[in-house]
Formats: sequence, structure tokens, C-alpha cells
Amino acid sequence: VTGDNMSQSDIEQSIFTLNFGGDLFELPAGWMAFNVGYENREEKALFTPGLSVSVPLTRATPYPETGGQYETDEVYAEVVIPLVSAGMDWSFLEFAELNGAFRQIENTLAGDADVWTVGMRFSPIRDISFRANYTESIRAPSLVELFAPQQQVFGFASDPCDNRFVSDGPVPQTRAANCAQDIAGYDPATFVSNIVNATAIGKSGGNPNLSNESAESYAIGMTIEPRWVENLLFTADYINIELTDAIQNLGLTQLMESCYDSSTFPASSSCGAWTRDGGGQVIDFTTGQANAALFDYEQVEFSINYDFQIADLFGKFSDSWGSQDLGNFLTRVRVNHPLERRISVVGEPNDNTIGGYIDPEWSATFDFMWTGENSRLAWRTLWQDDALLDPAGDDLFEDPNGNEILKSDARFITNLTYSYRLPAFFAGAPEETTLQLGIGNIFDREPDLIQESRGHYGNAELLGRTFSFTVQGNW
Repeated sequence: VTGDNMSQSDIEQSIFTLNFGGDLFELPAGWMAFNVGYENREEKALFTPGLSVSVPLTRATPYPETGGQYETDEVYAEVVIPLVSAGMDWSFLEFAELNGAFRQIENTLAGDADVWTVGMRFSPIRDISFRANYTESIRAPSLVELFAPQQQVFGFASDPCDNRFVSDGPVPQTRAANCAQDIAGYDPATFVSNIVNATAIGKSGGNPNLSNESAESYAIGMTIEPRWVENLLFTADYINIELTDAIQNLGLTQLMESCYDSSTFPASSSCGAWTRDGGGQVIDFTTGQANAALFDYEQVEFSINYDFQIADLFGKFSDSWGSQDLGNFLTRVRVNHPLERRISVVGEPNDNTIGGYIDPEWSATFDFMWTGENSRLAWRTLWQDDALLDPAGDDLFEDPNGNEILKSDARFITNLTYSYRLPAFFAGAPEETTLQLGIGNIFDREPDLIQESRGHYGNAELLGRTFSFTVQGNW
């Protein structure tokens, strides 16, 4: 038997947009600007399995051809309203502006939604400005999340009704009562669920019943541009985001806990994800994408940007140096400090994740770049502070002296690149060709024993110092 063994994913998107905008009318501080528009988008997906996965040759096959489509109609309006301008000569306010946007969305699959944002910017003096906004937004599920093939899987689960887990719920009495309602003759002290130690056959994949993710967010920030230091810019921002109905790829244990710990059992949507036989054993299940998570996120961000012509600096000491083209030097620093990042899946609150290796309390990027007429030299250092062995602070090591170690050391990774632009160097070559030499992890940083044992390292430490050379041109 022969056939095409290539699996294929076909995704098609058609977009029609129409917008109109301009100045609406003049206010004392300037012209009020607007923009209105319409957008229609149609998206289609078709996932066609190859021969080897469309017939039952392995544990994960077969799975059929799947696909689907949806269409959105969206109308939107945006407006910018100047309130105060520098020309009004207000002694206590240099500039002020309101802005807002509204969009109405009709999605044939994920549902309808109204999203909007409102914001303000103002400057009490020329050197300092403040900004703030509040936004309600959505994210529609992707074609893959909706229509990915349902393939056969074999899975374990920590069945909440098993005698080893029935008392672990947030309200054990609720879990036990719901298990008794679902399983005939249930005894919480003796019931043993086979799926805890032996796999059951089920399915996993996309979910065409997904709805939109929803978010409420606000941000407050400031910018300082001192007039006495040209091209120096400092920014600071606070960001707060709450995301509900977040799409997650859920396992069977999460779905079962969501069902049996629910005060609305068996009305919870997760309760239909598995089937039990007459003895209470799981004989079939469906896992995959679901609107099942809540994210709370807070962060402050800081940045400093400063660039200058090197000749301007040396020109302070020598007229001859000041008249030459010595290139431009740019300094850019970005600092991130998350305050809170909590994830709650199917109603179960999780500990704050901040403080571990994946989500450090402080991290920063330091960029230093010199740019000449035809060349550029860039230095980048990535830094993150010391990391708890686990974000809850419960995990630890003991060193040979019996001292407790709760954290791994901070990380610095530095990369260097040098590029040079060449004119066309043979007939038919691009007018400009760029040659670039890169050195990654220039100081050959390696993880120490603690970092290696906990996985607190990235590809840069695994590969060590690396060298690369690239040639880029457009024909």
C-alpha cells in the first residue's frame, strides 16, 4: 500500500479594510483628529494528515482530516483631542491631550465583543510628561487552537475521586460529595482509580467551542527629557493586566479537579471531558484547549536612552577632532521588575511565580552601540538577578558546610557584533552588502553546580562562546 505521507496544514486569510480619517475641527489647543473604519476578515484552516498518521499504525494514530473557518466584521473609531498646547502659554501646564478608541467585533465562532481604550498625556513643564490609559481588550482563539486535529493519546490522571486524592481539594467535603454523586456505590476510603497507575485511551487537540480571551489593563508612565542634556531620555512605566478566560492546553487531572471541586457540579463544562464505566473507571477522555485560566500581572519598567556624536564630545577639547566624523554612540538600558504574576487554572490559585529563574524579580538589557559611516559595533549584556530554586522559596540545597542555599547566582551573558557595509564588489552584486561577525557569550560563561542541577541556564551557557559570520544583501 502506498500513499502520500506528508501531513499538510493549509491556512488562508482574506482581509478587507476601509478607513477614513483626518482633522475634525479646530480647538484652542489644536485640531481634533479622528479615524473611523471597517474591517472584514475571513480565516480558514485545513489540517490534512499523511498516510502514516491517518491509519492505525502507532499509539497516537489515526486522526482524521480536520478544519474549519470563521469570519469577523469589525467597525472602529479613534479620536485625539488636544486640550492644552505650548502656544497657549499656561504657566502650570505645557501640554495635555485625550485619546480614545472603540471597536465593535462580531466573530461568527468566538462570539461578539466591544473593546475600547481611553488615555491621556500631559506635561506640566517641557522636560517632563506623564501618560495613562485604561483598556478592555480581547484575543480571539487561533485557527490551530480551534481546529488542530484530535489525535489519540494515552494518559494517566490523579483522579480526584481516588482515595489517595479525595481529601486534597480546597474543600474536601465538596470533592467527596461530587464523587459520590457521580460514581455508584462510591466509598472515598477504598475507591481506587485505575487511571492513576494505568493509562486510558483518549483524544487531545483543538476545540472549536473556544471563546475569546478577555483582558482589562491600565498603565501609568512618565518621560523625562532634560533640555540641558540633548538626546537623553528616561522613562518609567507601571503596567497592570488581568486576563480572564485565557486559553490553556489542559490535562485530564486539571479537568477532573475543576469538575469535582466545583460547587455547581455537574454543570461545570469540564465535567463532560471523560467517561466512566459502571465501576467508576475512566474509559475515555478528551483533553486539549479550553478557556480555563486567569492571569494577574503587574510590572514596572525603566529605560534610559542616550546618544551623541563622538565628535561633539572630543570637540570640547580639540577643534580638529570636533570637525571630524567619528560616528555616533548610543547607550540604551532596559530594566524590568515584575511585582506580581499569578496564574489560576480552572479556579485553583497558584503561588506567585516571581523570583524563580524563568521569572526573575529583576532583569535588564544593556546596549552600547557605535555607528560609523559604513560600520557598526554593538555590545549587549543580558542580566538577571539571583533566582530562588523554586518561586515559593521552599526548595533548598545544603553545601558541604551544612549551609542552606535557597538561590542560584545572578547571570550575565554578553554578546558582541561588528558589521561592515561594502559597496557592490562585482558586477550584478547588490549596491550594498553587509558583512557581520558575531561573538556570542563572549566571556564563555558556564553554569555553576547549583545552576546546572536546577536547570538555571540557557542555550548560551550550553554552547559556550560561539562565533558567527554572515553575509547579507538584497538582489
